[in-house]
Amino acid sequence: MGRSRQHIVLKIGSLLGKSPLEHKLATFGDIIYQTCLDTFGLKQRQTKCPPQRSRRQLEMDTLRKQKRKLKKQIRAASSEETNGLLAIWRQLKARHSALSRAESARKKRSQRRKNQECFIRDPFQFARQIFQQPKSGILTVDREELETHLKKTYSDPTREISWKKL
Repeated sequence: MGRSRQHIVLKIGSLLGKSPLEHKLATFGDIIYQTCLDTFGLKQRQTKCPPQRSRRQLEMDTLRKQKRKLKKQIRAASSEETNGLLAIWRQLKARHSALSRAESARKKRSQRRKNQECFIRDPFQFARQIFQQPKSGILTVDREELETHLKKTYSDPTREISWKKL
C-alpha cells in the first residue's frame, strides 16, 4: 500500500473512531472526499483557449482589411490613379472569393462527415432530428383554452353532413 493510502486510512480511522455504524456510513463519503482533498489537493482545470484560426482564415482577414483600405484610397484618389487601384482591388477580391469558396467547401465537408457519423451511430434519432421542428417560446395558456382554440380553428362543422343530402 502506498504511503498516501496509509495516511488516508489512518486519518479516516482516527476521524471515525469507535462511532456507531450508522454514523460511519453517513459520514464515510464526506470524510473520504475531504481527506483526499486535503492530501492530494484539487485538480486545476485547464483553461480552454479558443481554437486557432487556419491559414486561410487569417489570409481572408488580411485581404478584407486590404480591400477596405484600397476602397478608401480609391475614393480619395485622382482619376488617373483610380484605374490602377481598381485593378489591384479586383485582384484582391478574386483572391478573397477563391479563399471564401475553399473555406465554405471545407466547412461543408466537415458538416457532411459529422452528419454521416451521427447517421451511422443512430439512424432513427438522426431522422427524427431532421424532421423535428425547433421549439420556441413558452406555452402560457391553460389546456382547456388551447383545446377549444384548436377545435374551433381546425375542425370542420360540415364534416358529419352526408353529401347525398346536398
